Formats: sequence, structure tokens, C-alpha cells
Amino acid sequence: MPLITTNTVTAKVAKRTKTFDSKCPGLYVSVLPPKGDAQHGRATFFFKYWNKKLGKQEQVEIGVYDPKGWTVELARAKANDLSGRAGLGHNIKNEVRIKKTVSGSTVSQMIDDWIAEVSALEKKADGEMRPVLESWKNVEGFLNREVRPAIGFMAPADVTNNDIAQIQLHIAKRSTSGARQTRSAMKRVFKWGAEAGRPYGLPCSPVHNLPSVKKEHPSTNVLFEDEIRTLWWGLDHPDVPCTRTIALGIKFELVTMLRSKEFLGSRKSFIIGRGTEAAVWRVPMKFVKKRRVIEQPLNSLAAEIIEEALSLHNREVIFAPRALDPDAIHDRNALSNALIGKRDKKKRTIRPGVIKFLGLKDFTPHDLRRTAASLCGDLGFSDAQIAKCLDHQKGAGENVEQVPSVTGKVYVHSKRLKEKRAVLDALDAELRRIIGKRPAVARSPLHLAA
Repeated sequence: MPLITTNTVTAKVAKRTKTFDSKCPGLYVSVLPPKGDAQHGRATFFFKYWNKKLGKQEQVEIGVYDPKGWTVELARAKANDLSGRAGLGHNIKNEVRIKKTVSGSTVSQMIDDWIAEVSALEKKADGEMRPVLESWKNVEGFLNREVRPAIGFMAPADVTNNDIAQIQLHIAKRSTSGARQTRSAMKRVFKWGAEAGRPYGLPCSPVHNLPSVKKEHPSTNVLFEDEIRTLWWGLDHPDVPCTRTIALGIKFELVTMLRSKEFLGSRKSFIIGRGTEAAVWRVPMKFVKKRRVIEQPLNSLAAEIIEEALSLHNREVIFAPRALDPDAIHDRNALSNALIGKRDKKKRTIRPGVIKFLGLKDFTPHDLRRTAASLCGDLGFSDAQIAKCLDHQKGAGENVEQVPSVTGKVYVHSKRLKEKRAVLDALDAELRRIIGKRPAVARSPLHLAA
């Protein structure tokens, strides 16, 4: 028995020919003579199988050859899948008929439909109109880069968990995080597409029983006292490679334990009781990772940073960039970019950042939160107390009373300001001890070496 190859399906024949495949029993291709000026005729793949319930042989059409879509390899994989289903007693003809009713739908079309739905605006709990899935652009990026090129041309119902696994394994070779996030993106889309009433013919999502992805170990990086001191006063150096508002933002993350996104878009209206010892930073839920309002007490270091930032301009935005737009805010990655500088694809430094300028080991803005939390732990505060300042979910740590979830979510909305202020004021005192008095001239280690 011959083997079906690309040459077989693109051969110029004078009359209809039928070729069976030696690699896949039951698979054959029917090639018709070309019409007009066509280089080759239409090649259609069929699969013959034994219907156990009816006790007879049947066949189904499984696709027409297309070098960008239905290739020989794909037809063979599909035939093998149908062979397994037939062996289990599935009604192959009926399944293929159902898929043909949605043959105009492809994975790419399903992705487009999903994006249209999740990017639509809806009224959120805070009364603002925002997309249904606020992170949809990030998810779309993974779908466009990794999923569309691999299976975008396929009918959703033809996608198997093996196809999904191949995409995951391919990405995992270069990025564990990318593989994990792409799998999550595919899970969202196919679960949505398999919902009752969707026109994609999906009996269930194919994103299941996948190979495990390598475990990502969380970072444990913290800055030591001498590194904190070097960073703090180095950010005041006139030649530090970042704007003053970014330098102040880096300090602000360390002294408040807030995430970068929770203060880079901040406005004067976020501050309650400005200029008093009871000042509080109120972060609207649209800036918060868990989409809930944060009220963070401001210690004296935080208050000083805010006043200096406001003295640099007359805008409403506190950490305002140099852009002419009065409502402009820094990108969420502004602090990270300032710290690492500019690097090429091989992570070689093109333009040094703050870390290189100050001769420090690599760290991220998130490591500043971890550093602050570690300092508070060394001061004797419990994990539960520190977690409140980090805006982490209530857990089973020490001094945490377990309550029914409905109580915590619906009835108890206390921000625990007194507990937070005790932690943040203690952090303020500890940081002042560590950084000490301002040097006569703020210098970086590189400048001292020169």
C-alpha cells in the first residue's frame, strides 16, 4: 500500500485517482483532474471505518487539501482520532455532520468573538464603565502570538487536547511562564466556546489532561541594609538614569508596600487628611489587583515623598511623567524599566539603569515590597499583620480568626487602619535607622570608583 504524501495530493492526474495510506488504515485521498489553468485538481481526504452498532463499513469526508490548513499530516492525525472514536463505538458520521454545520467557524473566529465579548464595557462595582475582562489585551497577546499561528485555521471542534499540548510544550522550551499563561488563555477561550448555545460545535473544552508545566519558584530576593542605604541616597544623585518622579516612586513602593500600579496613576484626591498624622492613601478598586478599595495609612517618609513629588509640578497626578498631557500617567512597567535600563533580546545592557548605575544586584519593584515585609517581620509583627499592609487575602496565619466567607466578603469592610498604621510607622522608623543621615554628596559606587 502506498504512502500519501504532498506529491500525491498535488499530482496532475488525467482522471480521478484514489490512494490509500499505509500509515493510517482507512484514510484515503481522492484527487480530481485540474480545471482550467489550475496547477492541480481538488484533493479530498476520506476515512473508512467499521460501524460496530450497524455492523457495516461507512466512510466520512474529513477535509480538502490546503497547504495552509488541511495538510497530509493533519488529515492523518484526524483519521487516527476518528479511528479511536469508532473503536469506542462513537457515531462518527453524526459527529462529523454536526461539525459541518459550523464549518465556517475557525479557532481564529472564535477568538475574535470572545475578544469582542470580554472587551465590551460594563458597569463595575465602583460605578465605572470598564471591559468585562480588564486584562483582555494581555490575554489577546498570547492568543495572537502563540495560538492563531498554530491552530487558528482549524474548526474549534477539530482541536484535540493533543493539539493544545503541542502548543504548550513548544512554548515551554523557551518560557515556563509563557506556557502557563498561554494555557490559561486557551482555557478561557475554549471553555467559553463550549458553553451551551455557542455556534462552534464544541462538545467540551479540549484544554484538559495536559502535561504539567515546570513549577515556577517564587522569588525570595530582598535588599540588605547596605543595599537599601545605597539605593535610597543613590536615587538622589543628580546623574541617576531616571526622572525624579520615578526615583520618588521607587522609594514610595518601599515605604508603603503598595504595588506600582496602585500608586503610579495616583491623584491628589487619593489622599485623605493630607498634612496630618492620620493621612490615608485611598486607592480606587480599578487600580488594585484584587479589584477592591485599599486604604493605606501614610507614614512620615511616604508623606515627605508625596510633598516633594507635588512640588515638581502643578498637575493633579502625583507621580506625573514629563508628558505634556496634564492627565498623563507612567506606564505600569515604568519602575522596572528604570531599574534595569534598556536591554536587547539577549538581555545585554544597551543603556544602564538605576541598578547598574548604583552597582547593586538585580531586583524588581516587587522585591521592594518583599524587603519592607521582611523588615517588619524582623521587627516582630505577625504574618497576618503584614499581610494587611500587602493587601493579601486573609489566611490561616497566627492571630487570624477564621470566619465564614460571606461575613468577610459582604458584611465586614473594616480597613484595619490602626493595625496597618502600627506596622507602617514601625517600618518608617526602621528605614530611617537604616538610611541614616543624608551624605554630604549623594554618590553612586561607580562614581566613587572613578
